[in-house]
Formats: sequence, C-alpha cells, structure tokens
Amino acid sequence: AAITPAADVVVCDYAWPAAAAAPSLAASGLRVVVNGRGSDVLQVQGVAALRAALQEGLRAAHGLTAVSQDLLDAMVALAGREGGPRVTALTPNGVDAERFQPCPIDAARERLGLDARGRMVLVVGHLIERKDPLLSLAASPGPEDALVFVGRGPLEGAVRTRADELGLGARVTLAGERPPEELVDWYRAASALLLTSSREGRPNVVLEALSCGRPVLATDAGGTSELLRDARMLAKTRDPEALGGMLRGLLDDSPPAEDLRRSVAHLTWDASLDALTAVLEAVAATPR
Repeated sequence: AAITPAADVVVCDYAWPAAAAAPSLAASGLRVVVNGRGSDVLQVQGVAALRAALQEGLRAAHGLTAVSQDLLDAMVALAGREGGPRVTALTPNGVDAERFQPCPIDAARERLGLDARGRMVLVVGHLIERKDPLLSLAASPGPEDALVFVGRGPLEGAVRTRADELGLGARVTLAGERPPEELVDWYRAASALLLTSSREGRPNVVLEALSCGRPVLATDAGGTSELLRDARMLAKTRDPEALGGMLRGLLDDSPPAEDLRRSVAHLTWDASLDALTAVLEAVAATPR
C-alpha cells in the first residue's frame, strides 16, 4: 500500500535494519535520515547477504548521521558519491555530567559493599566476542589489583574458565548486569576503566568513566580515538603484554580527575540535540 507523507523527516535510527525502509519511504515522498551507531554499519557491511540492502538504504537517504566520525565516514563511503545523501553530519552521544560526576573511591566502594583497599580495574559491557573480555583478562594489571566485569553474555563461562587457568580467579569478579542507577558508583569505585573492543562506535562507557574522573585504557577501535587524546589511554596494539604494561602505567600515574572530566564536558545531551536538530532542519529544506 502507498504511504502518504505525514512528516517532514523520518529518522531511521540504528542503520540496520532500519535503513531497509529508506527506499520505500523516500519513494513515497518522505525525506529520510539514517543514523548509525556502530555494529549496525561496521558489522553488517561485512555480511554479504546484507551489505547490498544496507547500501541501497544509505543511498536512498536524504541525510546520514552517526555517533562518531569514523562511523560516518564508513557510511558515506558505502553509500558512494553518485546519488548519495545530500546532508551528512556527526551527531555524537552526550553524557549526563550531573549524574556521572566524581566522588571519593572509598565512598563509592562502601555503597557497593566492596573492599576499600587496593586498586580495581573495571570492564563494563556485554561479554561478547567484539568486546573481547578474554583480552581484558590477558591484559590483567599487577598481582594485587582486582579486575571486575560488569555485564553478561555468552562468553561469561569462558571468562571464568580462563581466569582460573591464568591463576586470576581470586582477583576476578563477574558482577553481572547492574541497575543503571548503580553503574555510576562502579565507575567511581574503579581505579581505571579497561575497554578491549575490536569494533566500536563511540562507546558511552568511555564518556561515563571520564565524566566520573576515572582514567580509561581502550584499544583503538572505531570512534574511541575521538574521545581519548592522551596517548597513555589509547592502545594501538592488541598485544596483551603491551596492554598490561600500559594499564599498570596508567594506574601508577593517572591524569588528574578534573582534566578527565573536562575532556568530555562539551559532550552534553543538549549539544547532541542541537546537532540532530540542525540536520533535520537541513534535510527538511531539501526537495522531496
């Protein structure tokens, strides 16, 4: 059935599968913006059975947006120049600085019922292949430092087994999924956040940890480098020994909390809304 245009712009959030609707929406006279968030583009474009449909959807869109420049560049390249979208823009996620703000480590650990002594490295995210929690284990810090995983996933059993094989069982905690309102205290309780993803958009966990004044060591994946300008916090290697060395160095000499928080102060949700509004206004002004 034909679709009667009833809106100025339709936003297809999460490029796949939402972009599959873009050709029919555009053919019905609607202006379309496709927004990419990460694996919805980077993973899907590598799947032969889906790549052509994703490409068709991106080409049909009047505008493309993404949470990272790295991701936006990939979308533009996949769409191609000829007959491609007329408006492209970065619409990065923001962070709630009022909620994610520093507090003393001891106070956060007391609220969580954790030992106030020693250093703790935090890993937040699904226990899945692209987050590579096994690399986080292999890059374990010093022998007295704790490693805590917050999240669940199909690799949970493999993490437990590997931790025991490496003799880390006593120092590794799998805390499972935690309520959103509790997550801020896990950042505050940590000495550092570790992220060993092989593929990313622009990870919210990095934004949230930095806003809490906690240092981050992350592998150079996707738009992560757009957030971490300090070379000590961005690993351009996936070698576990090298990562472990970087992590120990960061724990021994962390950047000041106020500097870390200041580095993401401009990334607010109001700024994100302003960026999206500008895109929608530009697309709405284009011919149908």
